[in-house]
Amino acid sequence: MRGIVLGVLVAALMALMWLVLPNIYEGAANAPNEATGEVWALNNHGRIVYVTQLEKLIQSVLTPALFIVTLVVGALAFVRRKQREDRSEN
Repeated sequence: MRGIVLGVLVAALMALMWLVLPNIYEGAANAPNEATGEVWALNNHGRIVYVTQLEKLIQSVLTPALFIVTLVVGALAFVRRKQREDRSEN
């Protein structure tokens, strides 16, 4: 079961990093725009862009959280596999 969860988390992380984040940065405004809600500044490799509150939340909270959860589940799956291997050897 953890293997399936880990696979789903890795797939979500890849989709986020390869599809969602590049679109956020590429479509972002170069200046704040109150009308569209693009008022939150992000540093994109030295270039300041302005995004919506949702895009800022995705970049600042969701991405690190998903990365950490994926690492934790992966570590748990690795430890669990090692425990099973040790038990089967005994």
